[in-house]
Amino acid sequence: MSYGDSRRKLLVSGLLLLLLVLVGVAGYAWWTLHSKPVNPLLGKFGSISISNSSLEYGTAWGYPTQAAANARATTECNARTPNADCQTRFNMGETCGGMSMSAMRNQVFIVGDNSKNMAAAYALAQCQATGAEDCMVRENFCSAGP
Repeated sequence: MSYGDSRRKLLVSGLLLLLLVLVGVAGYAWWTLHSKPVNPLLGKFGSISISNSSLEYGTAWGYPTQAAANARATTECNARTPNADCQTRFNMGETCGGMSMSAMRNQVFIVGDNSKNMAAAYALAQCQATGAEDCMVRENFCSAGP
């Protein structure tokens, strides 16, 4: 093998190594930009508030205290209804909740469970058990986030 061949192989190997490093850096950058950030500062409390007169509602999750979650959900709810008669109907602490509604029956069904999918399914089933034909899941989230 000549000196030129060795040098060429070394150059090709160096370029391949540089290419692998660049692909790794680009992949890491893409993953960092496109992955969901984990917020360790989120609290474990959530809440659902509902208006007695209009069935408008407000929700909150990821709050450090139950009182803060209740206040946020009630404020959001009161901003949506002219009567400002919202009240906390469901507290969540390290659990999930599902809420379904029937405008036909003027009813709300809220169920808690460890699984947000099961909570929504149970809330929908309770609504449908009334015979209402317009039941719909309106909210489905866990206390630490959606």
